[in-house]
Amino acid sequence: MKYIWLALLAFFLFAMLYCITAIALKTPPWKASLAYKHTTKKKSSGIFSGMVKWLAQYVPINRYKETEIQRALTAAGMKETPKEYVAAAIIPSATVLLLAIPVYIINPLLSVIPLAFSIYLYIHKYNIANRQCDNRRREIEKELPRFVDYMASELKSERNVLELIDSYKANYNSPLTEELAITVSDMRTGNQEQALHNLETRINSSMLSELVRGLQSEIRGNDMKAYFDNLGYKMADAWKERIKQEALKKEPKLNMMSLMLFLCATITVFIILGFAVYSSASQIGGSL
Repeated sequence: MKYIWLALLAFFLFAMLYCITAIALKTPPWKASLAYKHTTKKKSSGIFSGMVKWLAQYVPINRYKETEIQRALTAAGMKETPKEYVAAAIIPSATVLLLAIPVYIINPLLSVIPLAFSIYLYIHKYNIANRQCDNRRREIEKELPRFVDYMASELKSERNVLELIDSYKANYNSPLTEELAITVSDMRTGNQEQALHNLETRINSSMLSELVRGLQSEIRGNDMKAYFDNLGYKMADAWKERIKQEALKKEPKLNMMSLMLFLCATITVFIILGFAVYSSASQIGGSL
């Protein structure tokens, strides 16, 4: 048992030394290094996809939760089914959780670490769709002032909302134009106001809601030139204010090697404490 403790201590001390050296030499991130192993990555990705599809058959999700996840996946532009999405979050966390078994045999105290990390990993993977959805919404809202300015300018000479939207999306390539392409298709094949309402529902943005209300009023025949002029100024000011607030709240990014160094140091402390407790218990047992 003593040699197991010493081996673990040596391993994490070596990991700490590696992290310190990597930080000092400013080595490239792991993602950049893994880019050179594209073929291997494809094979492992295929194996993981097979495991996900197999596990998805047995993942229990109620209808309400499945609808909620599907809505988030659609907004984020992700193509997997809700059950596959949940399965993709379960597999990595379950793999880490299995490490708790041998760690518990060595020291029950240390088994808390893989247990906590597996919970964190599941939450992190499960919220990927929400994060991508938020990023996509942010990119769309970032472009809205330009689109509103375009509509305010063009409505002075053209009242056909469908043609104006179609013309705008043909000149740009962005998340907003991707959503506008879907909306234009819906407007050509169905009710135009309902198509705009569907756009508002998909994005779920207060800024976009104001734009949709103006477009729907224009379709009904109301003169919305002044509305779009005011909305353009309002959106530009709101976006500048949002950027200012995010800049004030922005926290420095934690370097991955620094995080690994912290984790290794923490685990090393636990190992030393565990070894000390084990040694004390052995001496007490020997004296008895």
